[in-house]
Amino acid sequence: MSMSLSNLTISTKAPVNTIIGQLALYDQSGTNMASKFQLTQNSAGYFYNSGNSLSTNRASIAPGYYSVRVRGVALNERWKETGVFVIQVTST
Repeated sequence: MSMSLSNLTISTKAPVNTIIGQLALYDQSGTNMASKFQLTQNSAGYFYNSGNSLSTNRASIAPGYYSVRVRGVALNERWKETGVFVIQVTST
């Protein structure tokens, strides 16, 4: 079982509510499972999730690396996974 995020980079010029990437939870055969996701309290505070999308929570995030911890729970199977992703905010 694994969790992925389709993109890990965003520009500091991105407006609020910009989608960074799509979260996915995979079973042992690599099939994408229907899942719900939640950011943990220890996440950076600059991001939020809605459905399977990870988005910016504010505009003009300073360039740098931001850790985001995500909890995913499969909807049709008894499975949960926690993933840590490092989002790079670039000045371009």
